[in-house]
Amino acid sequence: MAIAERVRERLGEPPVSHRGEAFQELLDEVHARLRALTSARHVAVLLGSGTLANDVVAAQLSLAPGKGLILANGEFGDRLVDHAERWRLAFDVYRVPWGRAFERDALASRLARCPAWVWPRALRNLHRHA
Repeated sequence: MAIAERVRERLGEPPVSHRGEAFQELLDEVHARLRALTSARHVAVLLGSGTLANDVVAAQLSLAPGKGLILANGEFGDRLVDHAERWRLAFDVYRVPWGRAFERDALASRLARCPAWVWPRALRNLHRHA
């Protein structure tokens, strides 16, 4: 796998200490950008895997009242169900076969029940069936 030239150049630079002022300035900039992108008051940068990120999301959802909805149409959705079960979240699952798109009407029906949260939030695999 090729590494982009820009990345190779950055890797050749001296490391930035996580205790230094330059790092803190960069982290502050990243926080500001994340807050602007998400309209959130508080954000955090985590160093870890996607599994860590899913555990953090599940932990936050465990604080929310109400029942949620998990969309599962492949490995990622199945992993979210696993995270939700381990965190003992209250949720329903809208599951379709791996790689299939969610049906617009079926999803609309589930969303009309007003789940407290939907995981994942992005609905890119949605299409209308004729």
